[in-house]
Amino acid sequence: MTLRRTQSPIEHTELGHLKLYRDDLIKIAKILAEIGPLEIKCGDWEGDDPTDFDSPDLPERLPGVEMTATDGTIGVGVRLKRNEAIVIVAEPTSLTEGVLSRIQRITKPRRRAVTAVRYDMPGGPKIAIRPISAKTPVVRSSALLINDYRENRPTFWERTRDDWIVGAVWCVVGLVLGGVIGYWVNTIT
Repeated sequence: MTLRRTQSPIEHTELGHLKLYRDDLIKIAKILAEIGPLEIKCGDWEGDDPTDFDSPDLPERLPGVEMTATDGTIGVGVRLKRNEAIVIVAEPTSLTEGVLSRIQRITKPRRRAVTAVRYDMPGGPKIAIRPISAKTPVVRSSALLINDYRENRPTFWERTRDDWIVGAVWCVVGLVLGGVIGYWVNTIT
């Protein structure tokens, strides 16, 4: 007896809490384009080429991006939003598994630590102040999307390194000067 499949298998893979830049989005789009024609959606804006992220019509902080590619039988979709970061694979094959693996390699270094988040409050996700009840769903993945190249957006340490060094030097100078003055005052009295 043969069994007929009523639906094609679909796999969802959570990517975690991400902070992605334009170069990451372009890499993901190029990987998806290997499957078939690419479709990119960001609100009302639509694109079909990885370099379309350079469009001046897109804001610096993207509210969400959906990218899909299909060849008619297999397909992969990436949904990146404030409360969702998943890859959807339709008709898993070795090609789509390879695409999923490559997307995970791009997003893994971009994961960030996030505390428990609730999204039953007005205005979207808020940091939980009290323990989360069983009724409150916890966001398993999210994406902060910055439509600028990573090298144009330095990290906190890169931006403030000089200030920390100057502060440390002044602290040492203050301690030495305070010690000398204290010693001098003690020898006078």
